Amino acid sequence: MKSIEELDLSWNEFIDKLFTLTNLRVLKLEHNQLEGEISEQLSSLTKLRFLDISMNQFSGQVPKVGHLLPDLQILDLSRNNFEGFVPSLVK
Repeated sequence: MKSIEELDLSWNEFIDKLFTLTNLRVLKLEHNQLEGEISEQLSSLTKLRFLDISMNQFSGQVPKVGHLLPDLQILDLSRNNFEGFVPSLVK
């Protein structure tokens, strides 16, 4: 299962830990009613290029993913309850 490269779990109502899938390149979790702060375990997904966690109920500070996810090219954090500034992904 660690060889999965793309996983689309949109429109579900689950809370689960996906951070062992270290080869993921695309992760879509939009519209899942996920809540709370973004886990620091997100940094274990170092191959991510696309991350969409829009339309959930995440809160707290905007995650500083630029330095944690070096290959990230597309990030959608919209329609959550984050505070702070959106990080730059410019390398």
